[in-house]
Amino acid sequence: MEPLHPMAENSQAIPTLDEFRATCREALGYLRGFGFLEISPPPYRNRNPYQVWFMEGDRLVVVEGEGWGQCASITLEHTRGLELPEIYLVPTEHKLRPTKHKKGVNRQLQQVRDVAARLREYGTDFLEGDLTRFLQQAKPFPPYKRPDLNG
Repeated sequence: MEPLHPMAENSQAIPTLDEFRATCREALGYLRGFGFLEISPPPYRNRNPYQVWFMEGDRLVVVEGEGWGQCASITLEHTRGLELPEIYLVPTEHKLRPTKHKKGVNRQLQQVRDVAARLREYGTDFLEGDLTRFLQQAKPFPPYKRPDLNG
């Protein structure tokens, strides 16, 4: 499949907001098959424009760009105020060690694809609504994510 934005793909420049969002939508398109739909973040959580949220029932998948265009992450959330980085669902023996990044490849957009693929492989239980592993490891939202303190 051809990259949506060849300019960002072949550049270490910070991706534009449109490039970031398009890459998130493309990489996580499979979420529709689990009933997830894209939503806007709540006002008290929209300080970072580089984020894309998906929701199904009481479950959320939040993709955030971090580090001024250098990193990306996915956090799984529950409307009861719980969160878990998706990497915690990956078995230890399958967690990759950091690798050197190829010159000329945008690190953030590739990370979006990598974490999306990892979630698809190891987070299907959460995506299907089985919260067992999620609840075993999830932590309460930090204060800045709580609507009662920021609403």
